[in-house]
Amino acid sequence: MSLGLKFQCSTLDSLKDEESLKFIVGTKSLRESNEVHVLEYEPESNRVKPFSVYSHKNEIWDICSCPWSSSKFFTVYNTGTEFCSTLWSTNQENESENENKNDNLNKKTNLEKEEQDSNEDEDKDEDEDESNNPNNGLKKLYPLVHLPTPEGKISSVLFNTESEIQDRVISFDEKCINVWSLEKLETDKIATNISQARVGRLEKISSGGWNPTDPNLVAIAIESNLSIWDLRDMKKESFVIRQAHEDRLRTIAFNRNSISQVASGGDDCKIKFWDLRKIQRGLENNEEPQDLLTLTGHSHWVWQLEFNPIHDRLLLSSSTDSTVKLWDAPSLAFKDLRLEELESDPDNDFDQDQFEQDIDEYEENKNKKVTTQKDGLLNTFEDHDDSVYSIAWSKTEPWFFASISYDGRFVVNKVPEEIKEKILD
Repeated sequence: MSLGLKFQCSTLDSLKDEESLKFIVGTKSLRESNEVHVLEYEPESNRVKPFSVYSHKNEIWDICSCPWSSSKFFTVYNTGTEFCSTLWSTNQENESENENKNDNLNKKTNLEKEEQDSNEDEDKDEDEDESNNPNNGLKKLYPLVHLPTPEGKISSVLFNTESEIQDRVISFDEKCINVWSLEKLETDKIATNISQARVGRLEKISSGGWNPTDPNLVAIAIESNLSIWDLRDMKKESFVIRQAHEDRLRTIAFNRNSISQVASGGDDCKIKFWDLRKIQRGLENNEEPQDLLTLTGHSHWVWQLEFNPIHDRLLLSSSTDSTVKLWDAPSLAFKDLRLEELESDPDNDFDQDQFEQDIDEYEENKNKKVTTQKDGLLNTFEDHDDSVYSIAWSKTEPWFFASISYDGRFVVNKVPEEIKEKILD
């Protein structure tokens, strides 16, 4: 099911919502005021409908929803002179709460009068804005935190979706990796920089990923190289996979069920899977890095990759060839990798309790490898007529996913039933 938006778009994300499937999309218009759309998909009627629309003046290059709140999200936007990033709230109360935290982080205070005055001022400002706003009818967004303007073009802001670190985010700009505190704010709602890593003078970061199972591990794309950094020591990269792709590397996705598995895609139209721990050990022994698996099928640049949050053998890819592809890599499913690692190296870094739980099953099935299920392409979705720049699995129902193409066409699809049954068997 699809829905056409009136402006061009290049970014979307899934919203956390326990009751419905919602996605958030940012528009990218150069001449008109932009919008943030919250779209809801109804599986029963197979219908996409607008849930709410918010005014956002500047063109949106990236959007990242908060994993713990459906009312908060970051946008990366271009003002015409510089790239900026702001954490927004769709609720006015969140803005007041954030200001209170900034005034006193560790004390509970009675702010009823202050909040009432703030609300009255905001209502007055909102009335004035609406009376002067040609886009009447659009809802207002409330800024909570601004990230300082980077030296170059900022590509993205990321939450760590699986960790308990809810007060920090990472941003990637052309020259730096920055870690920010959302709790300890400077004046004027400016986030505090906790740490920073800077790449070489002639290098530029094009994208990055934050390991959800190890919040100290970050991967960035620099030209065709995959560079790995440890946030505990940001003076120098931990190691680098040089020429990870034959052309520019554009997207990095961590497997949420694995400590060290990452996928990458680039302008060579290829998707590659890597085991970062194995590569690091190999580099220490002067061995050339080897990918676990290479998938081919796109006819143009691979723009984004997304592991399924539950079934990590499933991977989505979007491309400037106007397609979305669904891939299956059963040989690299985290459980299989973990058991094989156990057999070859029982003293590895994985949680030993997890290993012991699988020893009996492994011994029973190690000689019964499934050979009927092969790695490769499961399905190609050809719902778009323009480049597909962004995809996202639903945070509510992991069998559904959305995509957005540059012409503003928003599409919701699901994993075909026959594929779903095969995976669940």
